[in-house]
Amino acid sequence: MEHGTLPDIVGYSREKNLLFLIEAYHSSNPMNNERVNSLKQLVEDCEASVVYVTAFLTKAEGLKHLKEIAWETEVWFANEPNHMMHLNGHKFLEVHK
Repeated sequence: MEHGTLPDIVGYSREKNLLFLIEAYHSSNPMNNERVNSLKQLVEDCEASVVYVTAFLTKAEGLKHLKEIAWETEVWFANEPNHMMHLNGHKFLEVHK
């Protein structure tokens, strides 16, 4: 694979069988539709559930670029590291406990 094809960070949770593909906005673009579709081709045979994440330094910076980010992806802000934003939450709609 070419370096430009890979996301900035790849992580895996063995416990939850989740593969995290993370783009740092300051080094590249957000997880837009085009980027997500190209990454889906790379992981089409992956047995783990794939989570696409765009990481921003600040929430203010991230909100400026929100319209570019693909649905069904996550947004993480370094200045609020304990929280993530999910775009389109049909699979997460439940009462917050």
